[in-house]
Amino acid sequence: MCGPEGTRPVLVSAEDSSLDLRQLIAHIDIDRRDAFVLTQLVGLSYEEVAAICECPIGTVRSRVARARLDLQALVGESQNVGTFPPPQATEKYGN
Repeated sequence: MCGPEGTRPVLVSAEDSSLDLRQLIAHIDIDRRDAFVLTQLVGLSYEEVAAICECPIGTVRSRVARARLDLQALVGESQNVGTFPPPQATEKYGN
């Protein structure tokens, strides 16, 4: 649904069952989360998301890019600490 032949972006390897994508996404800022989920998981275009969010397409692109960085940081933090969510992620992202 979200790419060529229904592929989805891979944030965590299949072997790492300790991390749940839903848990990771829950710790991202709401605007970034909405843009990421709508474009990457639901499969809407950046233009469609811009219309839904009533913001410029560049803002949607920035939010998606920053959401990816947030997810990468959260994955790295949780792997270093060994628990999810790590305490510093909860403090950093206010969840």
